[in-house]
Amino acid sequence: MEDETLEVLLAGEKGEARLLAPDSIEPEFFNVLWQQHRRKNLSLDEVGEYWSAFQGTPLYLTDVHSLVGRAARITTRTGAIIYDALFVALAETEDGVMVTADETLLKVLEGTPHAGLALSLAAWEDLT
Repeated sequence: MEDETLEVLLAGEKGEARLLAPDSIEPEFFNVLWQQHRRKNLSLDEVGEYWSAFQGTPLYLTDVHSLVGRAARITTRTGAIIYDALFVALAETEDGVMVTADETLLKVLEGTPHAGLALSLAAWEDLT
């Protein structure tokens, strides 16, 4: 999974893909790092290194408030959690697709009109 993630980020850096995210990704990402630190999986220095690397990622951030109404509708139609639905809403708004390692989200979207808006990281390799 790490290799596929790096491929997506490299595609963004090379301009081969436009990387979009709701601006809620920043606190979400830091929270993941902090949880890993609290579980003793990352040192404080590693948290800082990953955070700095994330800050250098070529992400185009979208105001979460512009997505929340659409995301709420996606949540009620699919059962996806609202934080995930924000990414689906952004893909829908931008006429794009989201790439995710979240198999639970992919299953929740399966069979819904939103299924085509999300790809697994493994499927990303097939596109490139």
